Amino acid sequence: MRDHLFKHCSRWKDQQTQLWARVKKETKKGKRKWRVRDLLADERCSPAVLDFLRTTYVGRAAPPVEKNWDSDEEEEERAVVAVGVMGEEEEEPGG
Repeated sequence: MRDHLFKHCSRWKDQQTQLWARVKKETKKGKRKWRVRDLLADERCSPAVLDFLRTTYVGRAAPPVEKNWDSDEEEEERAVVAVGVMGEEEEEPGG
């Protein structure tokens, strides 16, 4: 999986090109000379790796969902209805 992301994934080809150019500049070693685990462990490569991850959006969580203005009121209405339904179920006919 890591090899695919860092070396082979066509979706991130431009970002890979930038990553490996920076890594080669810092370490004098090209992409074929690296195992991804060694790339991640080498401190000289950290800035390039972090930029790569930031620009690919890999591993990012989805943005929080915005609440509607009405959502609190709707939530309260659902709670009131639910309580009303529960109250009706507890009462037995004929008292």
